[in-house]
Amino acid sequence: MPQGPRAGASGPAVVTIIAKNYLAYARSLVKSLRRFHPDLAVYVLFVDETAGFVDPAQEDFMMLDLGVLDLPRRQEFLFRYDVMELSTAVKPYVLQWLFERGHGKVLYLDPDIWVFAPLHDLFEWLEDADVLLTPHLTAPLGDGKYPDERDILLSGTYNLGFMGIARAPQVDALLAWWADRCEFYCVSDITHGMFVDQRWMDLTPGLVDRVRIVRDPGYDVAYWNINHRRLSGTPGAPLVNGEAVRFYHWSGFDPRKPTALSKHQNRYPVIETEPLLSMAREYSAELLAAGYRVSSGWPYGLGAFKDGHPIAREMRELFRELPPGRFPDPFEPAGDDSFVSWAIQPPPAGGAAPLVERLHRTWARLDRSPRWRRSLPVRALGRWRSRCWSRCARPWRAGPRCRRWPPRCCPAAPTSRRPSRSPAGAWTGSSSCAGCPPTRSPTTS
Repeated sequence: MPQGPRAGASGPAVVTIIAKNYLAYARSLVKSLRRFHPDLAVYVLFVDETAGFVDPAQEDFMMLDLGVLDLPRRQEFLFRYDVMELSTAVKPYVLQWLFERGHGKVLYLDPDIWVFAPLHDLFEWLEDADVLLTPHLTAPLGDGKYPDERDILLSGTYNLGFMGIARAPQVDALLAWWADRCEFYCVSDITHGMFVDQRWMDLTPGLVDRVRIVRDPGYDVAYWNINHRRLSGTPGAPLVNGEAVRFYHWSGFDPRKPTALSKHQNRYPVIETEPLLSMAREYSAELLAAGYRVSSGWPYGLGAFKDGHPIAREMRELFRELPPGRFPDPFEPAGDDSFVSWAIQPPPAGGAAPLVERLHRTWARLDRSPRWRRSLPVRALGRWRSRCWSRCARPWRAGPRCRRWPPRCCPAAPTSRRPSRSPAGAWTGSSSCAGCPPTRSPTTS
C-alpha cells in the first residue's frame, strides 16, 4: 500500500475500540480490512478486562488495553462513564498513543463497520489534509421520520464512527484539547447538547486549518444517509450512486434480526430492497460466524462495584457532579468514606440523600425533554420511574423491611409506603427512615 512521506516510521494504522462483548464486530471489521490491506497495522483497544475471554494469539489484530494509555485519575475516569461513553472518551488518548509509536497516519473505524473496497484514497488524502471527517448528512431530510435534522444537530454534524488524522502540530494540539474535554464531558446527554466525543468534533474545522470533509457517497454509508444514496450492484461489491461503496456502517444492527436496518431509526422498519437486504444477511452471517452468540453475552468488566453489585447510570451521573479527587476509587463500596456510603446517606444537616436528590432531578429533566417525549412512550417513562429505585438500590445494606418506596436505598427502613401523586403533580411519600426522600419532593412537569 502506498504510504507517502507522512506515514511515519511505523507506517499507517487503523484502530477501533470495544468492550469485549463486541469482539465479533471487531473480528468482522478486521476480516473485511484484511481482504484489501493484509499488511496494515490494525489495533483493537479493549476498555474492560479480557483475561479468560480472549486469547491474543488467536486474533488477527494487535490487542491493547487501557493500561497503555495515560488516563488522568484512572479509577475516576473509568467510573465516570458507562460503556459507550468510555469507549468514546478514550479515543483521543489512543490516537495520541499511536502517534507516539510512530504511526503518522491513523484511521479510526467503529467496530460495526464492514469494508467493501480498498481505503487507499483515505491515506492519500492525508498527505494534504490533517483531519478527515464524514458528515452525517449531505442532503436535507424532511419526511418526519427519526432521526430528523434536529436529531442530527443534537448528536453532531460529523459521524465519529470514522475519522482520519495525520500527525501535525495542529493535530497534536487538537488531540490534547479533545482529550482534556473527554476527561469530564464525554457524556450522552442530549438534553444538554452533549453527545459523547462526537459533538466536540463539530469545532474541528475552526481549530485545524487542513480539514477535509469527505462527501464521497461511498464512505460511511449508514441508516442516517441512505435516504440520499441509491444502492445497486451486488452484495459483495455494492455501488452507491454509481460509485463503489468503500465501507458500510452497521450502527444499531442486530445480527439476530437481519431484516431490521437499525434500532436507532424508524425510517426503514424492514429492509426490503436489494442489494441492501443481502448485504445485511451476509453481515449477519459474518457476525454469527465470528462468535457473536457467545461474546455478546460477556459481562462488562467495569459495570459493577468491587463487591459485584451493578453500577446504575444514576450513580455515575451523581459521581460526575463531584470535584476530581473527592473519591479516588469510587469502585470500592466498603467503608464510611466511600462514594457509595456518601451517595445513600442523608447529609448531617438533614434532607434527602444525594442519590435521592439526583433521581428527582433526573425525573424532572426527562419529563421536560422534547426528545424523550418524541422517542419514548409515556408508559415506558412511567415504568422507568417505578423501577429506577430498584436499579439504584444498594441491596448489600438494605433494611429488612424496606419496600419499593423507598426500595432498599436506606440503611434501615422500619416503615415505608409507595408514593402517590398529588393533584398538583408532586410525588409524595412518608417513611420513618432518615435516608428516604422528604414528604414532598420537587414536582415534575
